[in-house]
Amino acid sequence: MVGDIDQGCRDQKTKTLISAKYKDNKSIIFTGFRGDINNILFLTDIFCLPSYREGMPRTIIEAMAMECAVIATDIRGCREEVKDGKNGFLVKPQSPEDIQNKLKTLIGDQTLLKSMKTEGRKIAEECFDEKQVVKRQIDIINRIVRENNEAR
Repeated sequence: MVGDIDQGCRDQKTKTLISAKYKDNKSIIFTGFRGDINNILFLTDIFCLPSYREGMPRTIIEAMAMECAVIATDIRGCREEVKDGKNGFLVKPQSPEDIQNKLKTLIGDQTLLKSMKTEGRKIAEECFDEKQVVKRQIDIINRIVRENNEAR
């Protein structure tokens, strides 16, 4: 588990519960804060964001850019980035069973996993490249200004 929770965050209780439950499990590593996420994602095949509150998560975009398949909760923000069955899976919030089932699906189907990783990279480049996003915003602003000038 990579990352940490801000000290003032209300999710501290969740972090404490997870850490206590799995502290003796040698298969799970709690890295805490890392400044080299790109290196971690480079080594990763599947990125999981089991959040139940998000805006527009940059972490999913970063994971897709590094060719990770994504498992994320079906909430706003995540569902704008993850195309269920195409570049990853959307699961019900607070459903570890759904996450487990989707992980098993991806681990058991390397063809599907590779396809989702490739598609994720494609979506990241086509939809979330910052240069393209800024260009679209500037185009919208220019259109609005033009329309307002024509209306006068």
